[in-house]
Amino acid sequence: MNDVMMLRDLGLALKVNLPDFAGNTTAYEATWMRVIDREIFEMAFKVTSWLVHIKDGVITPLSCAMYFSEDEAKRITLGKMLNMNAKEILNDIYKKRAGEFYGREK
Repeated sequence: MNDVMMLRDLGLALKVNLPDFAGNTTAYEATWMRVIDREIFEMAFKVTSWLVHIKDGVITPLSCAMYFSEDEAKRITLGKMLNMNAKEILNDIYKKRAGEFYGREK
């Protein structure tokens, strides 16, 4: 997993339209990002983070990186019980989501 890239330090200002629970979109400026898999990145926006797909200069939000399915939540809980590294658990979950996205894309 690549390190976090602080966008302000790179002189970049990336704005992404993120949907809310009602389906309305609002533009938010990303503060940092890191590569998850190929064209899938985790990006932080103020108090939330999202998995996004970036291709040909187009940033598409895929899923909120802070909400987890029941299976993902169980995996996180089990990992904590086994004293596993939380970052590694989250990276595995995000990579699985990226793999599912690429599977749907084909």
